[in-house]
Amino acid sequence: MNARTIKDNFWRIGARVMVEARRGPLALDSGPCLDVSRDERGELFRLAVHPLRMHAVEFLDVRPGQQRLLMNLGEGDLFLCGRDPMGLLAIRLPEGAPAHSVRAAVESLDSQALALPPMEVSGQERRFNRPARLHRELSKLSSGSW
Repeated sequence: MNARTIKDNFWRIGARVMVEARRGPLALDSGPCLDVSRDERGELFRLAVHPLRMHAVEFLDVRPGQQRLLMNLGEGDLFLCGRDPMGLLAIRLPEGAPAHSVRAAVESLDSQALALPPMEVSGQERRFNRPARLHRELSKLSSGSW
């Protein structure tokens, strides 16, 4: 897979992605990294992958109508990516999750979210908004709104 194909699949769900070459002596062993970032144009996905591992990136399911996609970054690293009213999401699926489609991934996350204990969010975490947002997303997952 090349960077153009990756960008096209994210474009289909209405999101931007920046594909960066991960270089250095340990980059080949560390595997790809996916995160949500922000620039002057808004939120975007940031994918850092070693050029020799670019072929391992695979899109299992792309649902433009739902603004979600399921991707495999190699070695069983499955990510559900998409957009919700709060912004962009990149959720790593639990290891061994039986996900071959966006629907199966959401169902897998629903069952995992129900098993999680409630999280306490402090004022410090609210200021940075990531843990608070994660809590809100897990709450929505458990209520079935994803």
